[in-house]
Amino acid sequence: MQSAPLRDDEAASLAALRSLEVLDTGPEAEFDALVRAASMVCGVPISLISLIDTER
Repeated sequence: MQSAPLRDDEAASLAALRSLEVLDTGPEAEFDALVRAASMVCGVPISLISLIDTER
């Protein structure tokens, strides 16, 4: 399977994600509210947010 190419700003995106310290954390009320809103707006039973880095 071929990997997707990295974006030009991938390093900056990864640095920002790590600085937020949201990887491998417990439930977050703000994220829960965001996915509930996305589910309602899109008219689907579930939605999700995936935060990934180079190791995932």
